[in-house]
Amino acid sequence: RFGKDLTLDLHFISDARDGELHSLHGPAEVAEDLRERCAVEKYRAKHQFVRYLSCRSQDYRSTDWEPCAKQAGMDAKVIQACVEKDGKRLLEQDFALADSLHIDGSPTFLVNNRRDFNAIEPADIQAQYCQDNPGLVGCKEPIAAGAGAAVKPTGKDSCN
Repeated sequence: RFGKDLTLDLHFISDARDGELHSLHGPAEVAEDLRERCAVEKYRAKHQFVRYLSCRSQDYRSTDWEPCAKQAGMDAKVIQACVEKDGKRLLEQDFALADSLHIDGSPTFLVNNRRDFNAIEPADIQAQYCQDNPGLVGCKEPIAAGAGAAVKPTGKDSCN
């Protein structure tokens, strides 16, 4: 809806203790967080990583992630190499950023690097974003309430 009028970035919240990454839902979620963070890092252009996230959200408990990378036009080897080389550092940077901004719930959105809000429904996200950016084309037509799939918010465990 917003096209070039929106820069979408994704960061993760949780923590690292005793040199280990932790997540609310355990090691499998940490493994997926690493892949998703690397998808963002390597496939940021035109928000390509969103296609991977969308695919993975269909069956996020599955360990079979490579088909989603392929469907999103990503090279699974690039993602895996990033996970092995840079993944931990990237997640630790995200955790530090979230901590510095006092963000500990997911999803949390930061608009124009000034105001944060929590929303789940697309119509609510649009309304909050447009509150600070009313002149954008994506703000002219409200998204119908209930459009899109609802996602349940969580605590310290995933994206912000």
